Amino acid sequence: MASLAVIDPINVPVGGIATLQLQLVPPFKNTDPGRPENWSILNEAGEVVDPNSLRIVFSSDSCSFQRMRERAIIMVTLTTAGSDKDDRFKFFGNGLEYAEDKEDVNDDVTTDLTKDGQTLVFTIQNQGGVESTVDFGFLVSRKNRQTGELHIFEGPDPILIIERPR
Repeated sequence: MASLAVIDPINVPVGGIATLQLQLVPPFKNTDPGRPENWSILNEAGEVVDPNSLRIVFSSDSCSFQRMRERAIIMVTLTTAGSDKDDRFKFFGNGLEYAEDKEDVNDDVTTDLTKDGQTLVFTIQNQGGVESTVDFGFLVSRKNRQTGELHIFEGPDPILIIERPR
């Protein structure tokens, strides 16, 4: 099995904002060649990436005023091309479920859904200067447009590492 690409660390500039766009590809029931059998996260180049390589690095040179403005924004868009036309996928609830005892204890991460539930936007801060690890799974619903049947799935379990070197 080929190794997964690693996501380059997101380096947040002093007093600034850094962004990253990812795609979440759910497995499909159809048997078309080339469709993923498992959940996949794709980077901007369309490569399947390691979901445990999400690192956000904030500068150690920031003063408290600059830290209040610093953000990393990660946009994760559902990519469902090739799925059954009767199925409607979208993020469910707030789009994620924290792993037990691995939630965001420092309140560094907020999420928002846009594009009718198709894009999950993470906003990450680190004002306190403490390193934290947030472990979660994506929550996605699939609704059959013909029958109204609704299924909820938990996708890959990424780990988000938020750090500010001392």
